[in-house]
Amino acid sequence: MHRVKWPKTGTYGEVMLSYVCCVQKHYGATAMVVFDGYSNGASPKDPEHERRAKKMAAEVQVNESKLVFGCQESFLANPANKSQFITLLGNQLSAAGHPVQYAAGDADTLIVSSALQIARQQKPVTVVAEDTDVLLLPVHHLEASMADIFMLLMARTRNAVAKLFSIHKEQICVLKIGKNCQLLNLLVSV
Repeated sequence: MHRVKWPKTGTYGEVMLSYVCCVQKHYGATAMVVFDGYSNGASPKDPEHERRAKKMAAEVQVNESKLVFGCQESFLANPANKSQFITLLGNQLSAAGHPVQYAAGDADTLIVSSALQIARQQKPVTVVAEDTDVLLLPVHHLEASMADIFMLLMARTRNAVAKLFSIHKEQICVLKIGKNCQLLNLLVSV
């Protein structure tokens, strides 16, 4: 949610279109999108939510024609605002042909179970995440009969390095992608 920077002016519909274009440009026309959900009790991400809540905006009615609230971070720090926005964004992504899923809690297990299901159908799949926990789950559940599963760990900062992992039963191939698109290939035994 925080990767796409909102314009200072415009409507929520225009902001949602930015997300749809970003998904299509960077991940493909059929990329599946899984949203976190934190309404069911404590979450490992609560400290981050509490940090963001310190600068939380008031609740805003969100619809596609309404002008955006000034500060993206403050808007998204309010759970009601974020929930409304995610619902509308999910509808926009679905209309653009993207499968959309909403996790009841943390999305990690839903992301991985969806990837494993696709790999069992003999279709290669790439999972994009910022969280290393997402990498460990498919390694444990990988079956020899599955198609390839690739993990793209996104850097949390602009200067950091993204990493692409190819998960096989015997080894993990790690590709480090640097700022100049240089690749380093490392093999790690599992």
